[in-house]
Amino acid sequence: MQPIHGADDERLRTRGRTLAILVAVFASSHLDRNIMGILAEPIRLDLGLTDSQLGLMTGLAFAIFYATLGMPLAVWADRGNRRNLIALSVAVWSAMTALGGLAQNYWQLLVTRIGVGAGEAGSNPPSHSIIADLWAPHERATAMGIFATGVSFGVLLGFLIGGCPDCCSLCWYGCGCPSPYAARRSPSAPARCRHRHRSSTPCASCSPTGSWYW
Repeated sequence: MQPIHGADDERLRTRGRTLAILVAVFASSHLDRNIMGILAEPIRLDLGLTDSQLGLMTGLAFAIFYATLGMPLAVWADRGNRRNLIALSVAVWSAMTALGGLAQNYWQLLVTRIGVGAGEAGSNPPSHSIIADLWAPHERATAMGIFATGVSFGVLLGFLIGGCPDCCSLCWYGCGCPSPYAARRSPSAPARCRHRHRSSTPCASCSPTGSWYW
């Protein structure tokens, strides 16, 4: 009987690790998705966007690609390797989020947000499928409930990181904040910091010789 108990324990550990990874992936997708919410106004001011442009970029453009690509990617998850699809999706939306930090105009940022939506469309279908395979029907609701906590963690981290306070009080585009959108590597960052916070002396991490974090 001992080998059977050992196999059961290993199966439980495998399921736990898998669920933890899926929750982390889900949280990451919502972090990248929601971080634009707190940074929308600074980005609008920085790029000179209209309200319509900002709404299209943060809403419609993202949602259209997220919703429509979810269906063909779900078919791919049924017929292909679900693990590889999740890995590819994470790579795409992470790369697009990082590239958004380098955008210098509206169209560049719009393309990166579309890329984020397209990448995130590929994570949920295979995640649900994996959970359905690993958990029996009488356990599945608990597993799906734990998986759903990724939304809350992602939103929490998005607002914490996006609004990361530092020595010059929410200097959005620098100050050592790890978010790509909050750490745009632009020579005009010190000027923006001084203007927004009514300070003639920017903090060290906002100065040209300060440390930039990515």
